[in-house]
Amino acid sequence: MKVMERLMRGVWTPGAIEVMQPTFPTKASIAAAFIFVLDKKTDLISAPHALVYFGICIFFVYFKLSSLLLGIHDPFLPFENLFCAIFLGGIWDSLAQTLAGKKGAAAEKSGEAVKNGNGKNKKD
Repeated sequence: MKVMERLMRGVWTPGAIEVMQPTFPTKASIAAAFIFVLDKKTDLISAPHALVYFGICIFFVYFKLSSLLLGIHDPFLPFENLFCAIFLGGIWDSLAQTLAGKKGAAAEKSGEAVKNGNGKNKKD
């Protein structure tokens, strides 16, 4: 309801919607739900249900304490960055940026050489 109200008033920002930029508890809840579904519907997890539940509880408590004590706010971030780099074109963007940076540095260096009189057209 809050989303519709913001759309009608014209005060809509993507950061205000949890689905657009999920926080760590949202991501962890989705991961826990996925693990529970795998536990109940498939044989991929052979541990007893009580142990799976205990593991997920320990996961939540551990990361809550680590966020408070160590300042780790989103442990899923390295995995998200890797996923984006592999599947969403991040490798190609980085490669293009690197190549453009080398070309730009070479052009800048040759421009400085001409300004300083160290160019190839300098006559003695």
